[in-house]
Amino acid sequence: MKYRWMHQAFGGLIGATALALIAFALWGCSAKPGIGEIAVQPTPQVEVGGKLSVSISIDSPPKGKRLRFVWNAKGNVPNENQLGGEYIAPNEPGHDTITCEVWSDSKPLAMRTTTVQVLALAAPQPPPVPQPQPQTS
Repeated sequence: MKYRWMHQAFGGLIGATALALIAFALWGCSAKPGIGEIAVQPTPQVEVGGKLSVSISIDSPPKGKRLRFVWNAKGNVPNENQLGGEYIAPNEPGHDTITCEVWSDSKPLAMRTTTVQVLALAAPQPPPVPQPQPQTS
């Protein structure tokens, strides 16, 4: 085994290279932003024309890159480039799907959706009818 040292060195080089590739892959994965779900406050139910607060959470935003948020729904949603804001329900009851697309430069990173239930306005209750008082003599 005249060249045994070469075989051992080559095996060590392969092992070191494999470890370096694994470490690089793990480092690259941790650099990606964690994009959470759309949060709706106080609850995902609102009356026609009512308001809710909506937001999306971002963990580990990419350094040096600007994120863009594109909101969409039947009702009014936050402006583009905002992590969240005010949602105003449409004027008809039913379900409304709120979508937020998250972009970095010109590359889409994620799309999240949530559904809110838009309720019809509660009918106003008539005032109670006063009961006649018995007359006492």
